[in-house]
Amino acid sequence: MWFRRSRVRDPSIAHFSKIMHIIHAIFLGILQGLTEFFPVSSSAHLELFSKIFSLTSFDPFFYLSLHLGTVCSSIIFFRHDIKNLLFHNRKELLYYILALLPLFPIYFLAGSFIKSIPFNGIHLMITGVLLLIAILIPFEKKPYISPIRKSLDVLFIGLMQALALIPGFSRSGLTISSAKIRGWPKEKAIRFSFMLAIPTIMGGSALELLKLNKDTIAKMDITSLTIGFLVSFAVGMMGINGIFIIAKRGKMKFIAIYCILAGLIAYLI
Repeated sequence: MWFRRSRVRDPSIAHFSKIMHIIHAIFLGILQGLTEFFPVSSSAHLELFSKIFSLTSFDPFFYLSLHLGTVCSSIIFFRHDIKNLLFHNRKELLYYILALLPLFPIYFLAGSFIKSIPFNGIHLMITGVLLLIAILIPFEKKPYISPIRKSLDVLFIGLMQALALIPGFSRSGLTISSAKIRGWPKEKAIRFSFMLAIPTIMGGSALELLKLNKDTIAKMDITSLTIGFLVSFAVGMMGINGIFIIAKRGKMKFIAIYCILAGLIAYLI
């Protein structure tokens, strides 16, 4: 017992532990920045890699900071689109509001049950299969979509986004796939998915922040929160550019295949 206590009190051990904590925060920030904008479920990857490499255990607000980092990169990347929606094209804004509607009843009525569903990789494989179907099958592309048809489209996309509350489903994977299945052009599907993610994640983050109290704030590791946020933000800026480049080059099928393989690995371990 004396030996164990002396090791705990050893300043060099504590210093090494702090360094490793920071390294893990940087790694998870990079992982979040890369996977948030690729339809492979960033949350599933954070959980999977933490499990595989036995990474430091962080509190839920650290993971919240990672998501806020990538949301901020989305806001900057789409700043002109956002400005156009808010001040010049409010009819289009209504479609985003419509797409958010399915999320509220599902979150508030079944949120607790959904959070209790364990992540086992199957949902990640389903995401990959849906994405592969949406990419490989040439669904009819319509140059003009009537307001009624588009309203039905965005409700369907919103419903699929709500399904992504279940651990392992990729939010962007489901929304991009559903838009493609409804005949949307690839780039338009990706843009709508990422724009829709901004109010979705910010709303979820606000609900989590309401849970804060003095004790929780006192226990927060501000260093890890800051590092995670900054790294996920910086890498997210590269990730969001990367997905558009991959889509233009017609390489999205490789992401779908990776998503299936990652889900299989998660299921097996």
